[in-house]
Order: sequence, then structure tokens, then C-alpha cells
Amino acid sequence: MRRYPIFFGFSEMVLCRGFVAGVTVSGRAMAEAGDGGWWIYGVNPGALACGGPSLTEAISGFRAAFRTVLIDEAEEFAEFEQFKGAVEAFFQRCDAETEQEWNAARAEIRAGAGSAGLMSDLPKDTSDRRPEIRVEMLRLAPSQNLVAGSDPHERPAIAA
Repeated sequence: MRRYPIFFGFSEMVLCRGFVAGVTVSGRAMAEAGDGGWWIYGVNPGALACGGPSLTEAISGFRAAFRTVLIDEAEEFAEFEQFKGAVEAFFQRCDAETEQEWNAARAEIRAGAGSAGLMSDLPKDTSDRRPEIRVEMLRLAPSQNLVAGSDPHERPAIAA
């Protein structure tokens, strides 16, 4: 079993009760290759994991699971500030054990002891970016449409 630290970014538009919210995240996760495929374990958000037969499908499932959380919160709260607070709290919940593994795996890669191996096709990100989330109320205008792939952080990157 091989584990890889990754950065990811998602942008989602969420129809809430009486408003539309835009949620943009830049987070960290651990990608794990096993006999049955891939698993993505969230560091930020820490309460999220998803698997799939390929890395692409596991990441896609991880994003879908995140979107499901957003939709659940959208159905619960009628006020923007309540929605924003709940989504930010979910994202900021960090899984301490996975974070330690993430940091150790990144240190191995940086020291040259670890290798991107199975993930060599992903770009390497050597920045020290911190997890962040932005939740904003959107005006209903064509300029607010979110286009998949328009955010450079949307493509996963190996944290090197």
C-alpha cells in the first residue's frame, strides 16, 4: 500500500434555502493506492473519505461526497451566515492522524526517500499553502457560473 500527500481544490455553486452560495476550497488529502484501487482520505476536511478503482474516480468521488455535505447543509439552514459557519466548521475539522501521515509522506518526498511513483503524472506543488475555504453569497448573474477546470487549484497535485 502506497500513500501520497496531495493538494486539491474545488469550486461549487450551491442552491440553498433562499440564496445561492459559492464555495471554494483549497485542501489537503492523503491518496492511498491499494490492491482494490484508490482511497482519498481528507486532512482538511478531515471527516471525508472516498474510494474508487482509479485515482481519478476516487478524487471524483471525494468531490461528490464534499458536494453532498454542502447540499445537506444547504437544506438545513435558511440563513447564509448559518450555512457559511457550518460549511467552514466542517472544512476546518482536521483529522490529526491523517495530517501526521500527510506531513511524514511529504517530508519523505522532499527528502528524496519517497517517490511520487504511481502519481508521477500529477504536477508537483512545493508551496506551503495552507488549507482555506471561501464561502460567499452569489448574485444571480451569468458571470457567477462556475466552470470546471477554471481554477488552477482544481487539478490535484502531489505535495512535494
